[in-house]
Amino acid sequence: MRALRRYCSNLVLINQKNGYDVSNWTLKNSGVQLTNYLKQQINLFAEDLSFPIVITSGVRTASTQASAMFGKIEAGDSDLGLYLNRDFANGVVTAYPDLEKATQVVSEYASAGGGSTHLRAQAFDVRTRDLSVQQIAEMQTAAIEKLDGARAILELQPPHLHVTVAPPPKKSPLIALGLIAIGLLYWSTL
Repeated sequence: MRALRRYCSNLVLINQKNGYDVSNWTLKNSGVQLTNYLKQQINLFAEDLSFPIVITSGVRTASTQASAMFGKIEAGDSDLGLYLNRDFANGVVTAYPDLEKATQVVSEYASAGGGSTHLRAQAFDVRTRDLSVQQIAEMQTAAIEKLDGARAILELQPPHLHVTVAPPPKKSPLIALGLIAIGLLYWSTL
């Protein structure tokens, strides 16, 4: 028990050190990439959960997306049935096992604004293999209630909850123009 307490307090220190606000979520490993916006979304999502969670994926490159899709194919999801864009999924299936070709397919779809939401920094995955049905349901509810416009999809290969979030709000150019105008007015009074 002492070792578990020490482990948990280390997680809190790691999270505080990296600027994360809550101690009930951790990253699977240092390879999981998150934008500040995704961190904010995960904080909102996780803050009221009754258990800690592990984030297994966030922002992906075309290559890491193709690798993840190959992992699903190898785990038995030969048609990548969860992907809404069938042309995208079929392009990756056709490219299998050539990672370079699949990466090109993913890059082309990403350039056109398509493909996985991980490519657009609008998704994160939460490990579910060690969670109960009630905990998974709690996460699905949290995603819908806490994150405006979110979708939560339970995927079985590998077991995780895929959470898609709304795009980050765009910064208004009017704010920048307003600040410039204030600066010019101030400068003209000198």
